[in-house]
Amino acid sequence: MEQEKKFPFMTIALLLVVGAFWFFFSFFSSGDNIASFKKDNDLENKVAREIDGVLVSEDNQNQSLVAVVIDNFSLARPQSAIADANLVYEIQAESYITRFLAFYDLSAPLVKIGPVRSARDYLIDIASEYGAVFVHSGGSPEALDRLKNERAVYDLNEFFSSNQDYFWRDNNKYAPHNLYTSVGMLKDLKEDSSLNSNGDYRSWKFKDDSKARGDISNIRIDFSSDTAKYQVVWKYDKEINAYKRWQNNQPHLDENNKSIIAKNIVVQIARMKVIDDVGRKDINLDGTGDALVFQDGAVVESSWIKEKSRTLFLDQHDNEIKLNRGTTWVEIVPTWLEVVY
Repeated sequence: MEQEKKFPFMTIALLLVVGAFWFFFSFFSSGDNIASFKKDNDLENKVAREIDGVLVSEDNQNQSLVAVVIDNFSLARPQSAIADANLVYEIQAESYITRFLAFYDLSAPLVKIGPVRSARDYLIDIASEYGAVFVHSGGSPEALDRLKNERAVYDLNEFFSSNQDYFWRDNNKYAPHNLYTSVGMLKDLKEDSSLNSNGDYRSWKFKDDSKARGDISNIRIDFSSDTAKYQVVWKYDKEINAYKRWQNNQPHLDENNKSIIAKNIVVQIARMKVIDDVGRKDINLDGTGDALVFQDGAVVESSWIKEKSRTLFLDQHDNEIKLNRGTTWVEIVPTWLEVVY
């Protein structure tokens, strides 16, 4: 009688063990399930990186930044590491020629960044929003005067002999379009100068990609009306939900033939005027103005505002627009320039 009472309980326990074993074996024998489990587990330990919203470990959430002035003159192309930047601004430097201000958190081992070119005073304004080290070679009279008399940014100017250890020249290109730096050199600068390793700026708001995808396939910006060399087209790829950059009627590739891709394209419309015979500009990036924010194949007609330390992009209800996680390109254009999309 005693054995008859124990038998059902032993049978049930055995069935439960076998069932649990079968479930876990079936689940983890599928590669997709293993990958999904690992992915979900990894995401639980990730946080949004301040500069671009990409999910990273907590140690990399808020690294201090460097802002490198990068040449876009035709003889400077192809650029190096422009496709690897966390954030890029494009803006006219003189006449219709544009220049890039590329931000890096120095987490990737980039051995060649550039070509590095000269500063403009409005580039200082942008770099100061992020508390970034400002990397350049010389500059306009207005920019050099500000860098001498203000402390808006930590200034790394190649023109000073004390800074030349942080730059090098590539003899395969003609000067002045052959000056470069690297992540290693910029890390050495931060260590040599005892610079703070944590960033000090207000992050934008970020979101996951939208499942609803729009049909705006191209964004065209003609910085020059008489030459295609400075015509920019961003082509939307719905499969990857990102924008691929074209310039001068061809895909814009870096020196390693890497495509330049952005998750968000922000067009910031600003008041500009020519101030000298070279065609240099005075560009007003304070106050407010109109903007267009392209993401997920759609556009939000919006506005920008800079009242304190950081430029924000607002929708028609004055709510800050959340950007997709990943690289953002901000195209700063004059009020008279038509953006076609």
